[in-house]
Amino acid sequence: MTIIFFGTIAAATLAERVPSLRRRRLSLLRPHAFTDVAFLLVAWIAIADLTLRWVNAATGIVHVDLGLPALPRWPLFVEVVLALILLDLGNYTCHWLMHRYPALWRFHAVHHSSPALDWLATFRSHPIEQILRRAIAPVFLIVAGMSPVAVALASATFLAWGTLNHANVVVHLRFLEPLLITPRLHHLHHVATTADRNLGTFFSLWDRLLGRLETREVPGDALLGNGDHRYPQSFLALLRRPFQASRVSP
Repeated sequence: MTIIFFGTIAAATLAERVPSLRRRRLSLLRPHAFTDVAFLLVAWIAIADLTLRWVNAATGIVHVDLGLPALPRWPLFVEVVLALILLDLGNYTCHWLMHRYPALWRFHAVHHSSPALDWLATFRSHPIEQILRRAIAPVFLIVAGMSPVAVALASATFLAWGTLNHANVVVHLRFLEPLLITPRLHHLHHVATTADRNLGTFFSLWDRLLGRLETREVPGDALLGNGDHRYPQSFLALLRRPFQASRVSP
């Protein structure tokens, strides 16, 4: 899992330095990069191990203590694909709730506050949002009783794809869009006027079923962010922001 995580970051960093692959012109240390580094350390890496511990413990409670039958064991590849589907559905549910309810949007708006997208912007996420996501999103995995190996590999794949979707690159993956969310589709989600579209991270199925899939091209000068140009950009200010009065709507 660690190799996939750091390998994805290295590949995205290199790709973003290639002029022919860049979506927008951004320096390596763009404005507010250290804000996102702080979020990476606090809201992601610091609680990543706790997530796997929570899934393993909850799976034991549901299937050992309570005796709920788990799905039969299949070849690892099949289990990883199934785990990825269940994990993506759980995350989609959380994401939809955060765009649906203003109290949750206050925390998710921190992620949408970035005026530029690159691989590092993936990790601008308030710790409260991460706690909610990591508690709720794996519920389908827990009920299914997926093996720890399948969960770990699916989680690494999910995170790697989410990082690619935020990267400041132009990759021609339209042929995958009937099945998958691509960077082009996810960048549309970060355009202020279409923030309620393309809520998926990996599969495009959920957005298709709910009529939320937007497939038009992303203009090069599209306004990214949550629609509030006064939104703070420093780490501590972003931590405080959800607890303050806000006029930003999902």
